[in-house]
Amino acid sequence: MVGDCSAANAFESADIDLSFMARPVMVMMLVAVLCSLFLAVTFIQSSLNKLSDYKGNKLYFASVFEKTFLKNAAGILLPVITAMEFLSGFGLLAGIVCTFCCRDTRLLIGGLVLGALSFICLLAGQRIAKDYAGAASLTTYFLIAVVGLVACAFIF
Repeated sequence: MVGDCSAANAFESADIDLSFMARPVMVMMLVAVLCSLFLAVTFIQSSLNKLSDYKGNKLYFASVFEKTFLKNAAGILLPVITAMEFLSGFGLLAGIVCTFCCRDTRLLIGGLVLGALSFICLLAGQRIAKDYAGAASLTTYFLIAVVGLVACAFIF
């Protein structure tokens, strides 16, 4: 057909097999895995950064919370958020493997829930420290975790 610019026509002419896209379960699995992979990279990098420069991050946390009611708790907040990020990141990686190998999304869901809770903790800390722009920037990450969770509801 002349002038037909549909996506299906473009893919047919490029000989790309997208037949799996006809199965909504496969699309939802792809969405869940991509969201989880994105968050795994984010959490692993963030937690390893905190561990590699622990002293610098501890000073940063102390300075951020020095004028808040959390000033005496800043020392415990860093290891707690670091542990949450570390467990979320590696839990998500393990969840991706379990999703493909065992057809089991429980670990993936656990990683996404822990990741969402990590973002809520970070959001609370930034709001308490009156870093409203930083708090707002977490919204996108939180929504990626929620989209991953919703996608998990439709697979297996």
